[in-house]
Amino acid sequence: MFSQKGQTFAPFRLLIGAIMALLVLVIIVSAINYFQDLRFNVSQQKFFNGLSNAINQPNSSVLIVEDVQFRKESIYSSNGFSKVSGIEPECITFMETDSLGIEVEDQVIKFNQNILTNVYYKCEIPNNGICEISCEIAFNESDLS
Repeated sequence: MFSQKGQTFAPFRLLIGAIMALLVLVIIVSAINYFQDLRFNVSQQKFFNGLSNAINQPNSSVLIVEDVQFRKESIYSSNGFSKVSGIEPECITFMETDSLGIEVEDQVIKFNQNILTNVYYKCEIPNNGICEISCEIAFNESDLS
């Protein structure tokens, strides 16, 4: 009544279906990773652009960049900001913070977890003669001096 050929092909149809499902899953995971990386890259650009904007208006007012996302284990230094902004590394200060997942020490900031936060910049023209423009970067507005 039933053909043996049709029944022996059934496991192969199942195998082909499983391979197709796996292929679709790989494509979906790849797309998620791509957009996650894109989100971090856009946030990093916002982080650097915030400093550039604050340097362009060194009037001691606080510039806020909202919803900046940082990747776990990312590290930023005043030397890196100096190369991007053109001001001396000793003129860029990361303010101490009590925010969980953020460590600040010796002009280096490290993120110990993926974090979404606001960044506060304050740049001014100091009277000390050492820096042309002095900037503070904080993650709580109350941390700025």
